[in-house]
Amino acid sequence: MGCTNVIVSIGFMIGDVEMTSEKRLNFIGDVRNTLSLCFEGPGSQIVQAGPCTGYWDGKEEPCYTVTVSIMDGFFNADMLEVLEERLSMLAVRYGQEAIALTVARPQFINQSAYRSLFTESAKLSDLIK
Repeated sequence: MGCTNVIVSIGFMIGDVEMTSEKRLNFIGDVRNTLSLCFEGPGSQIVQAGPCTGYWDGKEEPCYTVTVSIMDGFFNADMLEVLEERLSMLAVRYGQEAIALTVARPQFINQSAYRSLFTESAKLSDLIK
């Protein structure tokens, strides 16, 4: 069974001024609450959340990223529409030019790709002998 990942990235700059710690915490809380409201249920879970370094208009800035994984059958276009509307409201509330939203189907890579390469290399070395 597959899944869809919804990734939200927020920055902490308002123009050239960095948000206060309190405002950052509120922003993070509002984004996480929004994701929980939009994707509440047994088919979804936050699989990654944390601070990172982002780049906007060629400038480095502190940011935060959250990834929600939604199992197939639990994700629909209506959820995405509500999320986009709520993120837009948060962009206004927190003085952001934009909030980054990525919706994608992850590809899970296991050890078989490496083992396959190793096996092919072994076969080639036998041919060279």
